Amino acid sequence: MTTTPKATYDVHVIEYARSKDQPVASLLLGVYDRGTVDLPFSFVLARNAERTVLIDTGFMREGNGAQMAEDFAVVEWVSPLERLAALGVRPEDVTDIVLTHAHYDHMGSIDQFPNAHLYIQKKELLQWIEAMALPERFGFLT
Repeated sequence: MTTTPKATYDVHVIEYARSKDQPVASLLLGVYDRGTVDLPFSFVLARNAERTVLIDTGFMREGNGAQMAEDFAVVEWVSPLERLAALGVRPEDVTDIVLTHAHYDHMGSIDQFPNAHLYIQKKELLQWIEAMALPERFGFLT
């Protein structure tokens, strides 16, 4: 019996930002008396000889990212591209991006990876399309 060898990946969890003093209650349901926490922002790089995969991408500080950084008190931030470059990964090397969900801090730099195939759950995508189609008064949902 012949077996196909499994692909071996190098995996890195890459922290690119940190917000200060986030209320624990804004992160976990029902814990209103737990104070605050410094919240890391990260994404994952998994690569082998054939694929360079990102699980989420982080966000850039330009455009909407500046508002995101202000809203979430992100005082420590390094470009996700700079973090990847330190590991020898150029944006054009990324072959695949898997989005866990469509929040800006998870996908705010997908436009930086011109050769990547994008993967997102259909249900996640359809929920966002539905939310964006609502009247303007419901804009807070997006």
